[in-house]
Amino acid sequence: MTQKILSFIFICVAVMSPAAAQKELKALRAFVKAKNTSEAMKEVARLEADSICQYMPKLYELAVKAQIQINDIENEKVYLKKACDTAKLFESTRQIFNYVHKGDSVERLQMDFLGKKHELDYGKVKLLQRYYKNLLAGTRYFYSRQKYPEAQRHLYTLLRLSKSPLWVITPVDTLSKEHITNAYMYTYCAFTNKDFAEVERYKHLLLSDSEYYASALEMYARTANDTGKSMEFEKYLEQGVATLPLHDYFFEELASLYTADERYAQCVALADQRLAADPHCLKGMYLKAFSLYQLEEEKACIEVSKQLVAADTAQYYAEANYYAGQFIMNELQTIYLPTRIRSKAFEEAKREMKRVCSEALPYLERYRKLCPSQRERWAPLLYRIYLELNMGPEFEEISAYM
Repeated sequence: MTQKILSFIFICVAVMSPAAAQKELKALRAFVKAKNTSEAMKEVARLEADSICQYMPKLYELAVKAQIQINDIENEKVYLKKACDTAKLFESTRQIFNYVHKGDSVERLQMDFLGKKHELDYGKVKLLQRYYKNLLAGTRYFYSRQKYPEAQRHLYTLLRLSKSPLWVITPVDTLSKEHITNAYMYTYCAFTNKDFAEVERYKHLLLSDSEYYASALEMYARTANDTGKSMEFEKYLEQGVATLPLHDYFFEELASLYTADERYAQCVALADQRLAADPHCLKGMYLKAFSLYQLEEEKACIEVSKQLVAADTAQYYAEANYYAGQFIMNELQTIYLPTRIRSKAFEEAKREMKRVCSEALPYLERYRKLCPSQRERWAPLLYRIYLELNMGPEFEEISAYM
């Protein structure tokens, strides 16, 4: 409220003291007349920082003239085929739009203060239309060269034309592909520049566009994560998995999140969601096998682990061999071994034990080969297998580890 009152007072002073305004702007007029653009813009910056002078429309008119002079100088270099400062050329174009809009805003404030109707300044409208293509070219120039801070500033100026009262003659179709593409580029620049407060500015547009949906949603998720918004991060990931089940980023990040929190039942559901979209997805199989192992769902874990081992020709998911081998060996605990060695029941129990060990053998030997340092895991199991299967040399060799 205090700020509004102060602004009102400063507007009053600016409107009611034209003589003082002329005095304050004298140096700037001289610099513009002499085409001393460097000093002119320094003076513009000084006056803009002044609590009263910033409400003088003439300040912005002179700033526009200085920027047009800068633009003309660089354009003339292009015409004469001399070295041109392209960045300076496009920045002056952006500043033309910037100062035209600032001046128009100040004029509207003054008209409101005086109770007068603000008339559309067609001179300003034509000026913006004249430089529009150059503004558009500037955004593409900086964006294509990965100069994202400059590109973001240009795109901001370009995109706000849709709400500019000076652009009413040629209104911007905010649903056009060009506008949505500009919104996407602005979002990408803001994300790359870590200007996180601006990343979601055009969220309503991008999440309704099929071309940019995936990339935009990923940027929103990454931004939520980078800014510590854990609940939003998880929601974005879940939305990504639901709508883009084959997109690795959402699946992998959500899997990591669930795993870190030991939400293994949700991991299984997530894996099933991925496998429903791609039954041959090794990542999905592994997440399911790992989670079932943690949940001690032995039969289901053995089944999916076997499928993964068979499909994993590169043998990347070595742990699946251990899951299958250990849980298969757990079946020995369910076999009752009679004390009468010569009984038929004893022979049947021993046959069943050998069957279990034979089934587990290839998985645990493969695990040993792939993970030799994990001897505390594979050695006890292979010791039991070699003993039950009467594999003398192997048993003697594994005994050294025991």
